[in-house]
Amino acid sequence: MRSSCLALAVIGSCLVGACQQSDTAWPSHALNLEVGYVSGGSADGLPQVVAHELGRSLHTNVAVARNGLGRAGVSVATAVARAPKDGYTLLLASSSTMFLMSLLGPGADAASTELCPIALVADTPEVLLVSTDAQVESLQDVIIAAQREPSATSFASLGTGSIESALGALLAKTASIDLTEVPYRSSAMAVEDVLSGEVSIMFSALPAVLPAIRSGRLRPLAITSRERVPELSDTPTFAELGLPDLSFSLWYGLFSPCGLEREVEGSLLVAARDAVASENVAAVLGAETRRVPPLTGEDFGRFVDSERARWLSSLSALPRLGVSDAGSALDGERGAPGGQRR
Repeated sequence: MRSSCLALAVIGSCLVGACQQSDTAWPSHALNLEVGYVSGGSADGLPQVVAHELGRSLHTNVAVARNGLGRAGVSVATAVARAPKDGYTLLLASSSTMFLMSLLGPGADAASTELCPIALVADTPEVLLVSTDAQVESLQDVIIAAQREPSATSFASLGTGSIESALGALLAKTASIDLTEVPYRSSAMAVEDVLSGEVSIMFSALPAVLPAIRSGRLRPLAITSRERVPELSDTPTFAELGLPDLSFSLWYGLFSPCGLEREVEGSLLVAARDAVASENVAAVLGAETRRVPPLTGEDFGRFVDSERARWLSSLSALPRLGVSDAGSALDGERGAPGGQRR
């Protein structure tokens, strides 16, 4: 009897211990994945598939919250940076968000330093385009036209703080020409006006415009990748054309508030690595989105730091992308209620 009671006591203590361990195990409930960029571009399907893959690896649900409107997702990133440091709130942000935060000033830059990089999810080049109906065959034709009629050449962007806006400004600076920016709420709306001739040129992430290129409606003039890509093997890089400062890609990364417990951070890194390598993520990205070697944790952190330094160096002489404009990143965009050309 005594030995039986002892055995029951041991079993009982084990059960209590298991319950206590279950109560403290991470994750014990669903995670939230905040989306820090505006929808309507080349990565619309990315948050859902990333959330699904993270949830499958972590054995829990990951809910997606699309709150990327306004200031290119900076407000969302700031909110995530200030969220509880428990691993239950994550951010999927674009390079536009991360470099704009540095441009907004000390407060926003502090928020970006409070976000810890988890993994690089996707990376895609931007391409400069014109309508095939336009009498433009090369980047040199664009430059000559802009020199001939200053301020007559316009370019479509996705608003101040977007990579397309920054690339347009960099092109104007490096080629010593005037370009008038026309902001839009989505890449599809910008494409329509470029095709109609209402806007001269546009930058876009390659996946968003590849169908229009393949159908012969849009003509690619140059691409921002460091090397030519198989999908556009006849399209030169900006570096080949003597403008290496425009060698920037649009990337998407997973972030969390800094200060997570080591075990929680380790679990997130493993789950993120599995998610990025999954076939589902590969399928939603498509072959035209450049898949870079896996970057997680500190390696991804060094990548983000180098990207921020490059953007700040390139954009430091562009006051039009500074603090005064950042707060109205979406003001006056085509496709917005009451929006009109700026």
